[in-house]
Amino acid sequence: MYMTRQEAYVDLSALGAEGLHWRYVEHSMHAPWFYITLTRHSDGYTSRTMLQTMDPAVLATVICSASNELSVTDVMIVTPPYVNGTPSWQMEKLWEFSQCHSEEHGSLDSYLVTGKRYYTPELASDIEYIKLEKCIYYNALGI
Repeated sequence: MYMTRQEAYVDLSALGAEGLHWRYVEHSMHAPWFYITLTRHSDGYTSRTMLQTMDPAVLATVICSASNELSVTDVMIVTPPYVNGTPSWQMEKLWEFSQCHSEEHGSLDSYLVTGKRYYTPELASDIEYIKLEKCIYYNALGI
């Protein structure tokens, strides 16, 4: 969940800007969130834009909606301390995103970053018996 404060609002309507513009947003939930870099190809031109979301379903939808005109170029995951095992939030390149299932834990989101894998909700015990429940939505390694 994002929160905004009125003092963060930037009025760009005089410049013809669409939507609401904010200097900052506040996160009220301590859950992983994602920066998704999209590349648009139109009439011989290429442009990039960035989406930010805390919803793994949005991440999956954006990835699965890629086309010749719009592709996912890169995904970064930002994890809170309880997920990454450090004392602070960390931003890392996301190499793979999938959904898994175990009899003991039910459905889990799986995030592969360099040298480790995170699961949400957090696993309390051995992960040996996790079985793939859905497709791998994102694989930056190409495997």
